[in-house]
Amino acid sequence: MKGNLITKISMVLIVLFICSSILPTNNAIQIVQAAEREIRVGLYFGSTARANVTLSTDVNTYLKLTDGTETYTVGQYGGNLNIDVNRTGSKNVLPVFSSNNLQAVQQQISDLKGIGFNPILVYDIIWYAVVEPNQYSAISQVIPDLSNNTMPITGFVETSVTGIGPVFYYRQLDARHGIQIHSEGEFIRLYNSNSQRYRGFMEINMISNNFRVINQLNLELYLRGVVPYEMSPSWNVEALKAQAVAARTYAIRNWNKFSSQNFNVCNTVNSQVYHGFSASYETTNVLNAINGTKGEIIVANGIAIDAVYHSHSGGHTENSENVWGGTLSYLRGKPDPFSTRSGSALDSWRYNTVITGVDAFGRQGFKDKLVSANHIPSNFVISDVTLTKMSSNGTPTRVTSMTIHATDGRKVTLNNTQIWNLLYPTSTSIPTSERFWSRMFDVELDAVYSLIETNGKSHSVSNINSQRVLNTNGTVTDLQGSSNLYVLDSDGKVTQVSAVPTRVNFKGSGWGHGVGMSQWGAKRMGDEGYKYDEILKYYYTGVTIRAN
Repeated sequence: MKGNLITKISMVLIVLFICSSILPTNNAIQIVQAAEREIRVGLYFGSTARANVTLSTDVNTYLKLTDGTETYTVGQYGGNLNIDVNRTGSKNVLPVFSSNNLQAVQQQISDLKGIGFNPILVYDIIWYAVVEPNQYSAISQVIPDLSNNTMPITGFVETSVTGIGPVFYYRQLDARHGIQIHSEGEFIRLYNSNSQRYRGFMEINMISNNFRVINQLNLELYLRGVVPYEMSPSWNVEALKAQAVAARTYAIRNWNKFSSQNFNVCNTVNSQVYHGFSASYETTNVLNAINGTKGEIIVANGIAIDAVYHSHSGGHTENSENVWGGTLSYLRGKPDPFSTRSGSALDSWRYNTVITGVDAFGRQGFKDKLVSANHIPSNFVISDVTLTKMSSNGTPTRVTSMTIHATDGRKVTLNNTQIWNLLYPTSTSIPTSERFWSRMFDVELDAVYSLIETNGKSHSVSNINSQRVLNTNGTVTDLQGSSNLYVLDSDGKVTQVSAVPTRVNFKGSGWGHGVGMSQWGAKRMGDEGYKYDEILKYYYTGVTIRAN
């Protein structure tokens, strides 16, 4: 392309913004200046990446291009506006100027706008000023030797601004090239199902032909979008402080978890739940909790710990190796009486359902679920259910497997994942206390009985049809095939019983993996007067709280 063919009216100073986010190489480095760190949060990525993105700002907005190392300001706009990011369809443009120097191209764009044209900035290895092909006749009067050869930009990323139209096209060179939207205001609104507002700036780049959306902001501001969503903002400030320190530590420890996708953490339970800004959630207690622990993290042996946490321990926390396989000295199971007296519906729950048919809450019967999941055949008659539990410091805690026994001797054993998939998915319209929540449970069936033998000893029997009884006349009867069975209680009451189970009742406590801090337990400790550091040191063994 030709050089500068138009008299320059003014030069625009383009300030090159050098990205300062450097990923640390180890956790010892990560504990330095945690409060000042900028964190990158993946909002949409992988299967949730979007076909297009719309954002809005209400004050001066800066549109930038980043290549993962340097960031270039490509446009500045004032007032309330929407910014749309899409991919172009089949499209050609007319290049009128090109250069390796962004400042030179922007000057040409400014000059052309000054005489009535509407050029657009393009990046494809080098920078271009382009116009629509139908403007050739008019613009060639200003640039006499301009070629009418067009340039294809099919599949480029197109950024448009309300009231202006397209302002920038760029070819996606790799996953690190992206558009950034910065605002002088406090928030940027991302239009999605909730039209959520976010602090910091937004970065949009492509992955598998869709847009990945990343929110970058100060770590302490990030916590404002985490703490009140991981723990109720109405809870006491000491519990919220414990949550703030745990969340800050978790982010630091897992800083490189998504480095291959060019961000640090995501906004789901795969990292920590993050919802940006909501005035109703940023209560005084939440802000005091974050500000009152600014920069504080939990360390063991000088390194930020993996500060995992869960909703409710069910009365006993768990060793890390019992859940994830790796032994960590600070993630040790222990009795947790605070959780079970927290006042939560999770203190004690039950899943009481029928063996076949539909229960009172509209749930499919237990056997029917097993058949539907192809765990057992339809001719499998359940006689008993037994559990195998892990041990934490000698105490049986969470279920590791469940065995379903049949009247004919067959049995099927389900692992953790199979149990969870079978029982956990359920309607939220069912009361919390009537749903299955965790692996901390026991099981009862209505056809398991204690029989007294002739020698006076008793034992449990699940398949009563397999038993023989002594009649009052001294004869022995085989119960196989009996349908009308009655028992005589010690008080002389006669009750009809089932030969095989008709109901199963899972009775448990808690919710979550049980490792690290119990959030309901932390609440109870705070209610009882414990300070946040005492809460953290109770749930994380042998740790210290360090401020930067």
